[in-house]
Amino acid sequence: MSYEAFVLDSKSRERLLRAFPPKYPDVLAHHITEKFGVPKPTEPVRHYAANVKIIGYVDDGVGCEALVVEVNEKSTRKDGKPYHITLSIDRSAGRKPVDSNVVIKEKGWVKTQPMLLLAIYDVLD
Repeated sequence: MSYEAFVLDSKSRERLLRAFPPKYPDVLAHHITEKFGVPKPTEPVRHYAANVKIIGYVDDGVGCEALVVEVNEKSTRKDGKPYHITLSIDRSAGRKPVDSNVVIKEKGWVKTQPMLLLAIYDVLD
């Protein structure tokens, strides 16, 4: 199965990493997931731009940090989870990108200076 995502364009990713230097060794900062478990497309994917605004930050202190974002002025996905970008993790400590969901839910997040980014909708494997 695949997943729908908004992939950061290269300039936006560079700006993000300058503004939020990653703390953990495995730097992700790649995309915002829209929906898991979608079928692999059989037709070409219709790509479109999305406006992304960073609004918050969370670090659990043990290997996972994420940025809470809005996508086209919405802060939550259709499943009710907050939109976010996993910034960095420590895989050697057993951390996975999906851990960001739990960290945001359990720790909450702090507001940051808003930053606007550009992302492109895609379906990824």
